Amino acid sequence: MPSSPYVIQTACLRHVGGECSLCADVCPVQAMICDAGVSLDTAHCVACGICASVCPVEAVRHDAVERLVTTVCDSRPAESVTVGCTALSCVSDGLIALDGCLSAIGFDALLAVACAGVGPVRFVHGACARCEKGDHCRLFKKTLRDFRQTFPEMAALLQCDAAKNGGSSAKDTMSRRGMFSLFRVRPEERNPTVSNSVSACVSIPDSRRGRLQTLLRGLSCTGPVPDGVRNADIRIDASCTGCGACSRICPVGALEYETDDTGVSIRFAAVKCIDCGLCLSACRTDSLHRFPGSWEGVRETQPRCLYLGTLAVCKRCKAPSTVLVHGYCPVCAHVLGVTSS
Repeated sequence: MPSSPYVIQTACLRHVGGECSLCADVCPVQAMICDAGVSLDTAHCVACGICASVCPVEAVRHDAVERLVTTVCDSRPAESVTVGCTALSCVSDGLIALDGCLSAIGFDALLAVACAGVGPVRFVHGACARCEKGDHCRLFKKTLRDFRQTFPEMAALLQCDAAKNGGSSAKDTMSRRGMFSLFRVRPEERNPTVSNSVSACVSIPDSRRGRLQTLLRGLSCTGPVPDGVRNADIRIDASCTGCGACSRICPVGALEYETDDTGVSIRFAAVKCIDCGLCLSACRTDSLHRFPGSWEGVRETQPRCLYLGTLAVCKRCKAPSTVLVHGYCPVCAHVLGVTSS
């Protein structure tokens, strides 16, 4: 079933004041239009799906990738699986055809495919130089490199090959011998180093980021996350007033604000963070600080407490604050010229 990307306007970061333009930046035909929100020029869209792979909030979606993940996960164990891009024409009925460019496959989907518990998965692309429906697989090859660097023990499970003679048209179809050679399982690739508990969690009714976190729980990875997994580590210093502006503007709920009659707490769920920077721009006291995201943070199962404070009320604006300067919140104190001395 062919599919095209589609946009969920209310989920877009630009809809809440962000400045993200990742989908437009990667679109090979300039079909994504970014203004107050994001829209798709269907007349020019070639349905490659690359825009959906880079959208951190899933405001742009391409169902073909999810169908691919489901199909691979439903394959029999120890099978070798071959996935072909939209530019590939071939004679084998065993090929799983992706309705789009291989670059539509993001890091989370690549990890899900690798953890499916089947044999090696080979991605086959046609003649990229002549293809008008993708980015010549540049983003996919980068994502694959990032995956292999992050999970070297699973590097042999995912391969990328070019079809013989390009495979971009009926004249350039891959031969039967060439196609079946792609399905041949090498002895060293028969036993994926993925636990059953991980492969059982490949498909979950949640976001792509939620699936990524679920899969990571059964794997060992450390260090900084690659560019394709947008993430940051947010910390709060002692100048925080507990106003909660950061949590209110966070579009993905990574900053959790809780208050009762006496105090306030701010917690940070690192796995949800998409490094959009909106919380930093909303903080009037510059109390928030960004650090590079790490796999250790993404794998955290519980939100981390960043701040605890006791609430009081500013006598000018009546806003709750955990820091008062002679009875005024820091913002009112600045307006009135009140200092702590």
